[in-house]
Amino acid sequence: MGAALSSEQNWPDTWTWSRVTLTVPHAEGRGRDSLAVSAARALRSQMLTRGTSVRLFVSPVPRDQCDMNRVRCRGTRFRRSVFAHVRGQPTPSLVIDVHSFSPVSGFTPEWAGFDVVVLDDNQPFSTYSKHYVAFMRANGVSIALKRGGSNDIQDEMHERNVDAFLTGAFLLEFNEGLLGTPDRLRPIAALTARWVIAIPD
Repeated sequence: MGAALSSEQNWPDTWTWSRVTLTVPHAEGRGRDSLAVSAARALRSQMLTRGTSVRLFVSPVPRDQCDMNRVRCRGTRFRRSVFAHVRGQPTPSLVIDVHSFSPVSGFTPEWAGFDVVVLDDNQPFSTYSKHYVAFMRANGVSIALKRGGSNDIQDEMHERNVDAFLTGAFLLEFNEGLLGTPDRLRPIAALTARWVIAIPD
């Protein structure tokens, strides 16, 4: 599916992640991300198929009760579980925070034309997020890389010195226009799983 990435992309020797943690902080309540759980499950399924060890954490707490991606919800069972899991991994892992957005809400109209938006709060953008976007584009996915804001699940890990256990972390926003279209969502998940284990076309 699509052309191979050029060797000029300079894929690092440590590119393969054998362990991935998926988080869905906004699964319930008013303002919930209606596609996030389905997208995360599709990612998990495709990664498991390719031999990657995956753990999925879905918050049961309504977003309007406690936003699990904000500082005030640190210390909740969901946040403690995610932190302990990543901290306890025997090898460095990749953390992907999974969200979704409405293409018609008007909140982020510039995102409407993309199937996936990657949010990276690193300055400059991290090498792995740029490579992920390049890989997905080369394989026909409509994707954008944008500057992220507060992503406290990942911010807390950096603040508490989990970097030795964390080789990568970013946030994926899936277009809710993909709802009910597994024929579009599944290939995106499959490509992401292939990128995780560094198998370009």
